Amino acid sequence: MLKQHYSKKKRMLLFTVLLVFVISVVSSQMCLGYEVKESLKGSRITIYGALGYTPYMSKLCLPRFEKQTGIKVDFVPLGWNPLHDKIAISLASQSTEVDVVMTWAAWTAEFGAPGYLEPIGDRITEEMRQDFVRGALEAVSYNGVVYGLPRMLSTLNMYCNTKMFREVGLDPNNIPTKWSELLHAFQKLTVEKNDKIRYGFAAQLGLNEPRFYTFLLFLQMAGGVMYDEEGYPIFDQAPGVLGLQYLVDLYKRYGVMDPVSITDIKRGGDMGTHFVQERAAIVFTWPFLYATAKDSLGVDNFKMDVIPGITQRTASVEGSEGWAISKFSKNKDAAFEWLKFIASKEEQKEMTIMDGWLPCLKSVLADPEVREKNPMAMVLEKFDELSVSPARRYGTPYYSEVAEIISREVERVFLTDRSVVDALHDAAQSVRDVIERYRE
Repeated sequence: MLKQHYSKKKRMLLFTVLLVFVISVVSSQMCLGYEVKESLKGSRITIYGALGYTPYMSKLCLPRFEKQTGIKVDFVPLGWNPLHDKIAISLASQSTEVDVVMTWAAWTAEFGAPGYLEPIGDRITEEMRQDFVRGALEAVSYNGVVYGLPRMLSTLNMYCNTKMFREVGLDPNNIPTKWSELLHAFQKLTVEKNDKIRYGFAAQLGLNEPRFYTFLLFLQMAGGVMYDEEGYPIFDQAPGVLGLQYLVDLYKRYGVMDPVSITDIKRGGDMGTHFVQERAAIVFTWPFLYATAKDSLGVDNFKMDVIPGITQRTASVEGSEGWAISKFSKNKDAAFEWLKFIASKEEQKEMTIMDGWLPCLKSVLADPEVREKNPMAMVLEKFDELSVSPARRYGTPYYSEVAEIISREVERVFLTDRSVVDALHDAAQSVRDVIERYRE
């Protein structure tokens, strides 16, 4: 009798263990919002991505994807320019070597327009669409066609060194929300200390791309837009002139912008170093700076907020990234599993907490743990709540040419006596020529 009772208990215990195991497996699939087809397990995909995606990508994300889906990944990490060139060559030659490519607004337009990317709009469920944050699909869409799913959201935000605020008598709990307040803070924060000038503001103007998106930021801060309804340039009209003049005045008229902004602050890392070394008190940059500032300054010595506008409450520039599938991939179904995995709630939460980027899902944005560990989420929510909050990046197939033209003219305004009006007029004419040549 005792032996039978023991065997019964043993069977019950075994059944319980098996039940827990089955539930955990099913839950792991359900939490991603999909179940992987058996036919895809054991397949292999090749992904071209940015070098900076490690260590989160290599140490956690990729192994977890392979374990949960059974799909093997060959991840090819490259620097930004080599990555673009490798993607361009592979897609233009219709190579079947790559299945998934990293993308953002400009690349989606560049590679989507000639038909190099696979449209995936019909693969996105209504449930997925409803959970995406406003604008989440813009970086992976062009001309109304969705070519991918977002990896993360990113917008330019304002970072203030509140320790420096306290040192000059500014209230660290009352950071600027209007342009007049911002200019006052720039002036107050530009002081000499230890035989060196500490500036109120620094900008990332050392390379074409950041110089262009800084112009885009001030254009939108002044209520302007790049193109009219027919797609021709109007950035040289009154709002564009006002925005660029305000930016130039920070350097030439008020002397509150660190001069090295024009020559030496080329990349995000340069901006981050400048800020945490307390060489500039206020900067406009991407969410990556939160983790850097937290480690270097401490959470009590800096604050973040949306960027005050010039003629409106706020504006920004969108810098989100995502993944797209090559039109020539032989593994499109397996490739889409990667896109879904990255856009899942679990991965979005992990990335937001570990890497400091912003989630593309409303449900993750509202997660209490995310809001506690990455306050940038609340900044994004605040920006989203403001009805007038332009943040366009204007991705087009000719984005690179446009960026180079405008960047060149902006640089000349800073370094010579060239006027803002003349610079934008000539830039607009050159951009119009590019567009007309593209449309021939």
